[in-house]
Amino acid sequence: MSLKKAKIKNAIDREKRNGKLSDVYIGYQFVFKTPLLRVITLSGAIWNFCYALIYTIFIFYTINQLKIPPFMVSLVFIPGAIGVLAGSSLIPSIIKKLGYGKSLLFGVGITVLWGIILILLQSVEWAVFAISIAFFFFGIGQTIFNVINVSINQIVIPSPLLGKVIASLRVLFCITILLGALVNGYLAEARSPREAIFIATPGLMFSAFILALPQVRQFKLEAPEHHAGSDLG
Repeated sequence: MSLKKAKIKNAIDREKRNGKLSDVYIGYQFVFKTPLLRVITLSGAIWNFCYALIYTIFIFYTINQLKIPPFMVSLVFIPGAIGVLAGSSLIPSIIKKLGYGKSLLFGVGITVLWGIILILLQSVEWAVFAISIAFFFFGIGQTIFNVINVSINQIVIPSPLLGKVIASLRVLFCITILLGALVNGYLAEARSPREAIFIATPGLMFSAFILALPQVRQFKLEAPEHHAGSDLG
């Protein structure tokens, strides 16, 4: 490759990288300027962080502390899958009864039971049953939140910005999950897995509390944010 062609290729690659960074910036700019998305994003980031705190320690906690056989632990994920199916079937009726904003709060609120049940586990005899119930409710709540959140994004975000905003949010949520896993490792080593779960569960509650703010709770389908253009550059 000649020197001239190499310079052209480097210039093109640099422009592509700058374009991607610019897209991410525009996505975050739109989120921070939209009160509804700003609140939902804050709640989602906190929820993902706390979710990672619990989920990354779950197997170690159940097998090493609760002394549950690995095969029995694997069975608790089945009710979680059933909960996903149940949650998806409930979404139309929940939206019809509660509306979009309150349905988000309902979904996140149910996932709090997941952490509470794991904290209160004492008897190994009932542990598998209790964890199965926890994962069932978690599957319902997570599905309701994820599906309705996507619907709200499609309603609120203008079509030209939809891809940029969704990509920006995915980056943010992946970072919070990573941070949650890292903090979990520290807590599990310095303290105990149960204490990590005990710390994460109030965080799940706080993420639900954020969704109770008027910006989300009072959201209607005809929200003023539903527009065709944007003043972002």
